Amino acid sequence: MLAAWPVFAVADGMGGHADGAAASSSALAELAALTAQAEHHSLTPDDVLSRLGLADDRVRALAGDGDEEGPGTTLAAVVALQLRGRDYWMVLNVGDSRVYRLAGGLLEQVSVDHSLVQELVDAGDLVPGDARRHAQRHVVTRALGAPGASGPDCWLVPMTGGDRLLLCSDGVTSVVDDVEVARLLREHAQPDAALAALLGAVTQRSGPDDASAVVVDVSADDNDLDGLDASTRPRAAAAPAVRS
Repeated sequence: MLAAWPVFAVADGMGGHADGAAASSSALAELAALTAQAEHHSLTPDDVLSRLGLADDRVRALAGDGDEEGPGTTLAAVVALQLRGRDYWMVLNVGDSRVYRLAGGLLEQVSVDHSLVQELVDAGDLVPGDARRHAQRHVVTRALGAPGASGPDCWLVPMTGGDRLLLCSDGVTSVVDDVEVARLLREHAQPDAALAALLGAVTQRSGPDDASAVVVDVSADDNDLDGLDASTRPRAAAAPAVRS
């Protein structure tokens, strides 16, 4: 996980424990360089995409000589940008780690999973409610470092006072459905408390996978966020991976 203004991210490594950890940490190390860039100039979407390309290269370099397929990692991230005088989140997604937005009490999944079950849902061959129980629910179709397509889907979301963002690995969403996610995010005013409740629910259900999450809040008092400075930056809480 990464929670360092203006970048917040979760990466879930694949390829065995050690290789997966190396892949996810390598990708986040590249994204972390955006924090230094942001100290010198306002970040642009091109800055973010360029750094993500370097992250993909860095993960691919982890493959050993002769390996047809090296480790890979999913990535869900939000980066604060200012475009034409307005503040936005640039939302990025590769794989099945997710970005949610809670606004006005309503939960929206901003990102779209790059997974086999999502393709089946989109094709009308699988009911969304059955996706969490499907035998191939962990098969991703896109990841940093993986063969074939590894580029992200991107969205620009206006940064609005009172909003709460959740970034999480599939170890969270495979055992806690969106209805409960929304309830837990609404019930706790502080991001660290919301995060603790969410991961507590994961642990209680003895989920089979590691679970990592970041919660980011934009203060409800910041109705005019143009020109965010250190005093008005969003608050964040990040939880290390927990194995249920």
